[in-house]
Amino acid sequence: LSWVLFDLLQGRRLSAISACNGAVVGLVLITPASGYVTVGAALCIGLMGSIICNATSQNFKRLDVDDTLDVFPCHGMGGICGMLLTGCFANSSINKTAMNGLFYGGTVLMRRHVISVIIISAYVVGINYVIFRVVDAVLGLRVNVQEECVGMDSTQ
Repeated sequence: LSWVLFDLLQGRRLSAISACNGAVVGLVLITPASGYVTVGAALCIGLMGSIICNATSQNFKRLDVDDTLDVFPCHGMGGICGMLLTGCFANSSINKTAMNGLFYGGTVLMRRHVISVIIISAYVVGINYVIFRVVDAVLGLRVNVQEECVGMDSTQ
């Protein structure tokens, strides 16, 4: 819901795709926090994270990044936000085996989540770089501009 409301505040029109992106982002955001946060914290995670993901999506479009399905803004940035916000909102009263997050006086969980995000991001960038290079060498990553203008259905 906050994804769609943010779109409206930005002057964009409502669409089913926008609503679906918002639903997916909400699920991605809350996944790391499941079983560790209160309902109110879950709402805050959804609100803050979906605005960040929506802004990332719009910035990708402005920068002309070719991410048609908003994979990174929805799943990548959503996962990062979900991890970091879990480090903020985790509450040991919800799960007795969990550590408290930053907003409940705990710093260890947040520190671990920040380190995890950095390590995972570096790993993903490195592995994707290798995969992209191999695919580009074997098949090519992009079609030429003329084929793209004509349309992939006609040229492939």
